[in-house]
Order: sequence, then structure tokens, then C-alpha cells
Amino acid sequence: MIDYANRIVPSCLTHAQRRQFRLPPQSNKYRLLVKEGENLAQEGNIKDAIEKFKQAKQLVPCFKFPLENDLVGK
Repeated sequence: MIDYANRIVPSCLTHAQRRQFRLPPQSNKYRLLVKEGENLAQEGNIKDAIEKFKQAKQLVPCFKFPLENDLVGK
């Protein structure tokens, strides 16, 4: 049964899905880290931007952050 549920339920729930299943909203801390990472990347500070994205990913494992190669190309 658990295997079946893992196949049909997305690993990352949207805000609406979290509400539907009465789950608490995701922490806003990861959003802050993503915004900080984006700002650092725009400033050209790629190494620190990647670190912020990695911290966000630890809080929300399904978060997909820009690839390092994509950031370096900016």
C-alpha cells in the first residue's frame, strides 16, 4: 500500500494540496533563502548563491534550484 501511495502522490505538494490535506504550510525560511540566493547570483556571487540554494533544499527537499552551470553562465 505504501509503495502504491508513493507512486501516485507527488513528493512535492503545492500550497493548495497542503491545505487540502490539512498540512501546515511550508516554512517561509526556504523562500527567503531562495530570494537571497537569487540576489547573490544577480550580483555575480555564484558560490554564495549556490550555498543559499543548498540550504533551501535542505528545508524543502523537492526544491529545484538552478544548476551551477546555469548560474555561472549569467
